[in-house]
Amino acid sequence: MHSKIIRRVFLSRSVLAFGAATCSQLAFAKDPFEDERTARSRVRGMLICSAICDAIGGPIEFQKSDAASKLMSNCRDWANDRRIASEDLQQFASELRLLSYEKLRPKTEPYGQWRAAAPPGTVTDDTRHKMILINALREATTTEQLPISEHDLATAYLKFANSEPIVKRPEYEALCEESFREFWKSAHWLLGSRDLKIAAPPARIWGGEATCVGQMTLLPLAAIYPGNPLRAYRAAYALGFFDVGPAKDINSAIVAGLADALCQQTPTNPRERKAAWQAIAQTMRSTDPFRYTEVPYVTRPVERWLDFAHKVVDEAEGHPHRLFKKLEQQGEVRYYWESHFILALVFAAIEFCDYDPLAAMYLILNFGHDTDSGAQLLGAFAGALHGPELFPDHLQKPVVRQLAEDYDQSLDQWADLLVSLSNREKYPNVVTIE
Repeated sequence: MHSKIIRRVFLSRSVLAFGAATCSQLAFAKDPFEDERTARSRVRGMLICSAICDAIGGPIEFQKSDAASKLMSNCRDWANDRRIASEDLQQFASELRLLSYEKLRPKTEPYGQWRAAAPPGTVTDDTRHKMILINALREATTTEQLPISEHDLATAYLKFANSEPIVKRPEYEALCEESFREFWKSAHWLLGSRDLKIAAPPARIWGGEATCVGQMTLLPLAAIYPGNPLRAYRAAYALGFFDVGPAKDINSAIVAGLADALCQQTPTNPRERKAAWQAIAQTMRSTDPFRYTEVPYVTRPVERWLDFAHKVVDEAEGHPHRLFKKLEQQGEVRYYWESHFILALVFAAIEFCDYDPLAAMYLILNFGHDTDSGAQLLGAFAGALHGPELFPDHLQKPVVRQLAEDYDQSLDQWADLLVSLSNREKYPNVVTIE
């Protein structure tokens, strides 16, 4: 098994060397997983762990630290000279749990929970965006209209408001309209409308800010191209009509890293966890089909922020207070949902916590700000590496239940679809890559 994994990693690195290769050169001849059961487990791990972490972070997203600190240990309350210790990491991991929205965020919010006094396990927009990608893939597969393009994803965004989960829940209508208004404008423009009442150029979305939306929507693409980071990157780059500026590279590289993570051997100790995360970072650095590293006078966005994450961890010297301060003061952040900042936060948190994924998730919650976006991205990587077993049933079941109750969605069906689409013999082209 180990030798086969090494061979897969070698093949993926070899593919990277071709740079902007043709689509036929980007495809693997065989499924990189050992068997379908293994594939489904790792893919489901990526999906369920991301959704769980979204639900964990949702109730305290952008909450004041004192509100959250009443429900969990808070590193921000530590003395400036207190270093994190191994027993702290163990405590963090043991305290990780789903929280109710009832007291922290009782009212519905467009970008948060769509149920009043939502129960533990309720997801936010970080998971809803994935639903839209899954809808696009499912429809194209059912109607035999693969491959999908950015136009198909744009159409799926417009259709979401009229989908059955929304139509049969009238209370969702206004929330859906407000939360997706910006995306609909870009979608209408991309599909040909120039009516400025409903359409706007995609370059205008969110005022041109490079956001983490691609990290919310596009992560499932990694499951279609496991072991093939280059094609995963190209697919994300092709579909991400909502990504602008450095987000195009950052968010595509993240999907490439996930494609690599899915095929790594499950790490069982700190040394293996460190090696796995370093391999993911290296894959993200080396997957550069559009040669961002060759742009004169500009540092490639992915490399800059991965370097920054390591730098602030090194300078924090084990002090959470210092780490948080450096992230906030040196991270060039205004909104905390910029693409570069979520990337830096995740890689800083995992390194700071000695590559313990559960402790790192807790640290992200302690840090605050856009907690669900940071946690769900870390959860996707951790789930891809460790499988669904990373979280016990008492954390999995509420999320599975709420996805079904709130949106008629099944992560098991998502995993089945994605694993099926990873079969290159049956589905040679899933995403249009020019």
